[in-house]
Amino acid sequence: CIQQSEVIFVLDASGSVTAPSFGEMKDFVVALVQLMQIGPEQVRIGLLVFSTTPSVIFHLNEFTDSATIITNILGANYTGGSTYAGAALREVRTAMLPLARPDVQRLVIYLADGASADTILLYDESDMLKASGVEIVGVGIRSYDYQEFQTVTSDPDAVYFFPVPDFSALTDLSTNMIKQMCGGLWTNLTSNEIRAGKLSMYALNSADNKWERSSDIKLKAIEDSTVVFESNFFGTFGVSIMAISPETIDFDEVFTNFDDKIADNPYVIAMNCILLAGLAIGTVIMRKLDLEDKRLWQYKPLADNIDSATFSYYISVHTGFWSNFQLSSTPYIILKGWYGETMCRPLVDKAGLFRNLMRWRCSNFLLKTDVNLGPLTEVKIWHDNAGVNKSLFLDKVLISTGKLGETYVFFCNDWLSDSKGDTKTYRQLYCAQTEFKDGNTLFTSITRFRLFDEHLLLSLFGRPSFSRFSRVQRLYCIASMMSLSFLASAMFFKADDTVHIHGVSIGPMKVTYKQVYVGLMTSVMTFPVGFLMGYIFRNRRYKQNPKDLLTGGIITKDNAKLPWFFVFIGYGIAGSTLASGSFFTTLYSIQWGSETSTDWILSILFGTTNGIMFFDPFKVLFLSLIVALVFKGFARKEIEIMAPFYVDDSQLGIGLSSNVPFYNKWPGDNKETGAVAEMKRRLGLDQKLSKLFQGILLELLFVALLSIICSHFVITNAYLQNDQLIKQLQPLKKINVTNDIWNWMFYKYLPNIYPRKRYNDGFMSPEERKFTSDEISFRMGPIRLRQIRTNGICDIPEIMENSVHQCSPDLLFDTEEKGNFCPDWTTYNDNCFGSGFTYMSSEETGTFTKFGEYDKYGGGGYVLDLNPFKRDVKYEILKLNRTNWIDKQTRFISIENVILNVNTKLFSLVTFMVEIPTTGGYYLRSDVLTSNLYPYINAWDYVVLAGQIFFVLLTFIRTVYFTYEAWKLKSKCFRSITCWGTMLSILLSFTAVACYIARIDRTIVIVEDIFNSAGTFVSFELVQLMDDINKACIGVVLFIAILNLLSSLSFNYYLYMMKTSIGLAKVDILSFALLAAIILAAFSSFTYIVMGGTSYQFRDFFNTFGTLFRMMLAMVTFRDAEMTANAQSNVIFSFFIFIMTLLMVNVFICILNDAFATVKSSWNTNKDIEPFDEELNEHFWWKVGQAFTVCASSSDAASKYKPEPSGVDQDFKQLDEMIGRLFKRTTNTFEGRYSH
Repeated sequence: CIQQSEVIFVLDASGSVTAPSFGEMKDFVVALVQLMQIGPEQVRIGLLVFSTTPSVIFHLNEFTDSATIITNILGANYTGGSTYAGAALREVRTAMLPLARPDVQRLVIYLADGASADTILLYDESDMLKASGVEIVGVGIRSYDYQEFQTVTSDPDAVYFFPVPDFSALTDLSTNMIKQMCGGLWTNLTSNEIRAGKLSMYALNSADNKWERSSDIKLKAIEDSTVVFESNFFGTFGVSIMAISPETIDFDEVFTNFDDKIADNPYVIAMNCILLAGLAIGTVIMRKLDLEDKRLWQYKPLADNIDSATFSYYISVHTGFWSNFQLSSTPYIILKGWYGETMCRPLVDKAGLFRNLMRWRCSNFLLKTDVNLGPLTEVKIWHDNAGVNKSLFLDKVLISTGKLGETYVFFCNDWLSDSKGDTKTYRQLYCAQTEFKDGNTLFTSITRFRLFDEHLLLSLFGRPSFSRFSRVQRLYCIASMMSLSFLASAMFFKADDTVHIHGVSIGPMKVTYKQVYVGLMTSVMTFPVGFLMGYIFRNRRYKQNPKDLLTGGIITKDNAKLPWFFVFIGYGIAGSTLASGSFFTTLYSIQWGSETSTDWILSILFGTTNGIMFFDPFKVLFLSLIVALVFKGFARKEIEIMAPFYVDDSQLGIGLSSNVPFYNKWPGDNKETGAVAEMKRRLGLDQKLSKLFQGILLELLFVALLSIICSHFVITNAYLQNDQLIKQLQPLKKINVTNDIWNWMFYKYLPNIYPRKRYNDGFMSPEERKFTSDEISFRMGPIRLRQIRTNGICDIPEIMENSVHQCSPDLLFDTEEKGNFCPDWTTYNDNCFGSGFTYMSSEETGTFTKFGEYDKYGGGGYVLDLNPFKRDVKYEILKLNRTNWIDKQTRFISIENVILNVNTKLFSLVTFMVEIPTTGGYYLRSDVLTSNLYPYINAWDYVVLAGQIFFVLLTFIRTVYFTYEAWKLKSKCFRSITCWGTMLSILLSFTAVACYIARIDRTIVIVEDIFNSAGTFVSFELVQLMDDINKACIGVVLFIAILNLLSSLSFNYYLYMMKTSIGLAKVDILSFALLAAIILAAFSSFTYIVMGGTSYQFRDFFNTFGTLFRMMLAMVTFRDAEMTANAQSNVIFSFFIFIMTLLMVNVFICILNDAFATVKSSWNTNKDIEPFDEELNEHFWWKVGQAFTVCASSSDAASKYKPEPSGVDQDFKQLDEMIGRLFKRTTNTFEGRYSH
């Protein structure tokens, strides 16, 4: 490749090289010359040595034989001095190359060990040499300047740039250098020509009918002469990640050597076998439990039943989870209807063997009587308080006459206990009517049923209510749906692995769109099958003997919808689903191999555990809430479900039991007086106070949750990082002219962004140069320069046209320049293709509107990305300066770069904005956006993540509950400040959730773009905007939640007065606010007209309005507003202060004072005012006094066991007694004060 060439060596002989090192350089040149074919028609050599000045040792045409050339090379002298490489290349261009032969390869081999002192000239000369066809080869030695060599040498660097760590390394470089330049041994070379092209992916924007560059289209492969693209658009080019195709099974491949593959990969088969074995064992266990359930749900005749009695009542008593395991006391019941009531009846079966009223169960009884009670209205239920386990939590009582549609519901949801609740062992229940309209009651009741009926796994171990869906059937449904979900997961487990899909990493986990899509497809596949099986098993009739359905001689019809034989269809669906799922997952595993199969099994186990432990319970609770608050009719049907009326015929015909006391007086008739009545009253107030403080506790927990979430928003010490970046990069003096901008960038900004030397003048390594000058901030991509310009000229008055010939317009929408230009802002033409300035819109730049001191500036403009991996950025700045990139049409300049602080893991977008208004002057403003793009790293971050997920669920629950409350209150809701606050809180919560999801989505994309596109500027302003909106919304929600604590604490007299007074005066306050706004707007208009041109604070109407408003609140003084001290400003200010401060503010105080006085004088007589709970307030302070009294009593009791004090101890005892009496008197005073 170097057989007929003109080769000029340019050697650095400056002081940094030293004489011995210069000798090593000459030896290196000699070694290169010996590898070339020297001759007048072959290779000719020239040599130039430079330091402060260049010196030509010999020209190209002086010597034509190797020996003479080598002799003159070795005879070159070391000079010492400075490094002026630019002057050396200029000497090469002007004095040596004119002697070169035409149409012959021309090479300049440039050796240097440091940075040049004339960088600008060096860049200009190298550009001119390369433009004339000269190839420049660079050898950088020891402390060379990487960016300088990268700019000077020809491209690519892999061929034309050779860095070495020291001069001694030049010895081994000569042969390798020739090989690298020529692609092999220079004696055996073949000349090849190739044509390279660049592929750019564009998509047609149908709205604008324009082709635009798109990141959604990627190059997939090049096969022969065909280019294959891959698209992320739905339907475009036939490929889309929005719809992932399932993986197909290659049956020929799977069944080839099937036995060997099974032996190598038995894992999935073993999993399926374990599933089937578990199903078989579980069937036996569940069958036994089903028989127990059947016996439990049979109706046991009461011990005092007379079999020949006429009327039958089926009673189902539902106990709560908090009851004793089994009630040891004897329970009793009295039924009352329109036509009469029963006597006291013990809820005990005849045989006395059945364990009644157990925890979290329903106990069924058959009560027979000769009295026709008619429609039931009331139930009295109690127990005799005997035995050890005598605490019963009663959920509800269901009673039916055995006829369809005649089921009576009696809600209780309270204790029958002398030690819990209100200490009552009896309850008088009334037939539910209004309760079916109360969402709280319905939710509490149906959640108990649904949690152990809808959640299939939990229902295997606990069934507190009757259901036709047996445990065996549930077990088969679980197995079949698991098998089907395994199959769905296997179908998409390796689908479309070639398509890159964004994901977010949370510790060891990564969540991607594919996982969400597969989860959705799994639900789509399993839901119809699961719903069908559940519907069949829940609604099929029992295959029964009619004589088993005895209801006083009447055969009761089973109210199920499907024939009994449909149970076989349900089992058939379950079996076929189980078999097909197991079969195809086995085939997939064989096709994958053992490693992929084990990965799939682990992912399945993890996903299944998450679904069972977390998502399914939340799903049941959420659906129960929806049903309770919205679908009340459906909820009522669920609550009224009773077991079919099978009577335990083994107890029929048994006589009356003598072990049961058949009569126990109803304790509710005993009137309580004196101390007992006071105790009951106090207990009732305790419950009320307890419920109030439970609400306060929930509010506090909600505030704590929001505080935890908000704590994640606060980036600790981010302001210090921002200040440091500004100080590191800002100019040292005020910018007054355009040249100050270029000097600042060249001498301050760029040396700090792209440092070359350490603080001790030592040269940085290439790895160190990736950081800024503080050695902490890691550069992420290039610097972006953007400017906004105006076009045309402004209108010059006719009288001045002869004197003034040019002026520039203000920046407006129609004056913003959007055309394309050549580098010197001349009209664009083909000669400047690829080197001019092209306008980019805000969508293309990804930049938002910037707000300066005098105007706002859009995100579009003329953009230049200064990439140090392509060119020396200093050289680019010099070129922009020479071509007048900033001129009289420029109105706005921004300089942006993204850095990552490796210590704090925070990304910062540093922006400097220069405004150049038509009024003259240069106004610099700096801004730093700091964002945490890696929010989940340590353990606390995972706690916050759990809190955020819980906040999302809580938002949905709050929405449903508030909708129900608003529907119940109707128009009253919109007259309540609390209601409006709750509505605002929910709306902002949804906004925060939406912004958070959008933020996570954009963060995933931006982080990948930052790291995968090192040469491209990537802005995360959109992420920061979503983050700011999220923070603002959560902040307001937290603010409202804290204020809600005042509502819960309104049993305090003063908090009650404040809350009620504001609520009473809300209309007056809004009217006053409107009046004040109108008066303030009038003052703002007048002030802006009079003083708008003299003060920055009054530059427009809105700033004038804000300034005067702050004046009214005494936030801004006369001097702070920069008002000129003249007569008119003094008059305006004085009049404004008199009207707004002295009159309007005092009117506002009078409004509040009047409302306060009204509430204080008539809170107990005015029906429009919510009354103060004086009794609860008195009870609260009574409890506080009791607490201190107990503490004092404990201290007195302890003192009895101490020896009699004497001397000083006796004095202290007397002092303690005096303090005790004083405290008691103070407590009594408080009690008397708040009782009034």
